[in-house]
Amino acid sequence: MTLDQKQAAGQRLERLRELINEHNYRYHVLDNPVISDLEFDRLMKELVELEQRFPELLTPDSPSQRIGGQPLPAFTTVAHKIPMLGLDNVFDENGLKEFHQRIQRGTGLDRIDYACELKIDGLAVSLQYEQGRFTRGSTRGDGFTGEDITHNIKTIKQLPLSLPENITVELRGEVYISRADFEQVNWQRRQAGEAPFANPRNAAAGSVRQLDPRIAAGRRLKIFIYGLGEHSLAVENHLEILDYLEKFKLPVNPYRDLCRGINEVQEYCRQWQEGRLQLPYEIDGVVVKINSLQLQGLLGYTARSPRWAVAYKYAPEEATTRVRDIIVSVGRTGTVTPVAILEPVQISGSTVGRASLHNEDILAEKEVMIGDHVVIRKAGEIIPEVVRVVKELRTGSECKFIMPGSCPSCGAKIHRFPEEVARRCLNPSCPAQVVERLVH
Repeated sequence: MTLDQKQAAGQRLERLRELINEHNYRYHVLDNPVISDLEFDRLMKELVELEQRFPELLTPDSPSQRIGGQPLPAFTTVAHKIPMLGLDNVFDENGLKEFHQRIQRGTGLDRIDYACELKIDGLAVSLQYEQGRFTRGSTRGDGFTGEDITHNIKTIKQLPLSLPENITVELRGEVYISRADFEQVNWQRRQAGEAPFANPRNAAAGSVRQLDPRIAAGRRLKIFIYGLGEHSLAVENHLEILDYLEKFKLPVNPYRDLCRGINEVQEYCRQWQEGRLQLPYEIDGVVVKINSLQLQGLLGYTARSPRWAVAYKYAPEEATTRVRDIIVSVGRTGTVTPVAILEPVQISGSTVGRASLHNEDILAEKEVMIGDHVVIRKAGEIIPEVVRVVKELRTGSECKFIMPGSCPSCGAKIHRFPEEVARRCLNPSCPAQVVERLVH
């Protein structure tokens, strides 16, 4: 190998990394790809092959390094230099007014400018960049100490492993799973006889806290950056921070707004009460912050939360209906799942007529019977689930459901293995399984 060959390889690797990072940004952040998946795969293939030929030219921030090889033996702890404190919650407009009045008393000002953002229902994380390169990701933990999850954060394709400038900065963000990916993850878990995640937040948290990064990579995690930890950036207000981070091609939620006074804050919260149902991801409220960093510094913190911010929380939408029947469905791998057939009811903008009961253990735990009145909600406002039975409305005419011993589709005997929570039809020619495999 000549020196010229090595120099040419280094130049090509640098160009390939630039191209792949740009296309990742266009695809995963802007949702506006300019090349096909095949063309992108060819660039990645060329990158990996060159790095294998010239391993001394491999860099930690290369796109090829997003998914590591071996699982970690255990998590290590990380101390947060600036605590990751939670927010106080309010649940109605009176709570917002009381928050605003405290701000007025604390600042001595009548009019306050607020930065309003959607409160993503995920897992808060800290991201450290050293000289422009991503070096560590950690969970919030107890606010003072978290766990090192660098190996899983690197699997998030929205997140650049290097920044356009060689700055050292700590970012704060929220890892989440989209509605569509949440449905896919739970479908896969049901097919495997595993208990589904209760909501997208649990799915995101469970994925981030995996020792094997290949599991996290398969969950299609996403992230929104919402602020800074330790930094030396010359900025004066919160929205300026978000604009600055967006210029670095970091994923920042676009639905943020400057609200001049509490009336505009309340209007923003009302707007997203209904608008949230149209989003491709879950939110559970609105984060309201004083926009001025100077005023934030003036008000400071309590032992557990900043005085200059609050979370306006939306109430989960629930409805009461009656269980007409309980049936079982057979999945692609033969998993037999009990399903509640409901009297149709409107919830979260759609008509719900059935709800999964997941498996016979959950069915028994919730004590759901045919004829019961039940409270239902959409888990993460996506999948209808039975929350609880309204036992006070029982008349004595309700019927207990017993899992069948044979498959309702093919008649084969249903088995439950000791290590699984699900019952299965083991007939690979079962018509229901064949149809599900075709659909899949």
